[in-house]
Amino acid sequence: RSNPGGPFGGSATQYFVGTFDGKRFVNESPAVTKWMDWGKDHYATVCFSNTGDRVIAVPWMSNWQYAANTPTERWRGATTLPRQFRLVNTDDGIRLVQEPVAAMTKLRQPIGTWDNVTVEGDMLLDGVQGRTLEIIAEIEPGSAERFGIDVQRGADNKTRIIYNNPASKLFISR
Repeated sequence: RSNPGGPFGGSATQYFVGTFDGKRFVNESPAVTKWMDWGKDHYATVCFSNTGDRVIAVPWMSNWQYAANTPTERWRGATTLPRQFRLVNTDDGIRLVQEPVAAMTKLRQPIGTWDNVTVEGDMLLDGVQGRTLEIIAEIEPGSAERFGIDVQRGADNKTRIIYNNPASKLFISR
């Protein structure tokens, strides 16, 4: 973990790939910082044992930039969904891939499907709401430079998930 020093300030979690002979760890790329997550609220990852061949972890969603100021009436932080880790070979070397554990699919309750929809401007889905939602979206951007989805939308605020097509980057504005 890194505090301070995360890519967006405050806390974050780094990972290292290398070899361990039982006494000494050798980092394969000590000059490259590998971030487990680029979000501002990813800290204190806990890995579990007794998971067979899987590596399962649950990070804490918080950041020391504001953790001491979080209201405590209902809760003081939360954990992410349990994730399964695996290493893959990429053009940049070995990298960590993380996905929600498969058991999370048992919690799904479909509430809607929209197929072959063309959107220009905004498309409101007023009937879609819930405390926790999984959104699976396949979007063909056409000529759009940017497109996205607003979630946690209220009268005065929203969280915006935007994909910038020319830059090939995903942004989250909270």
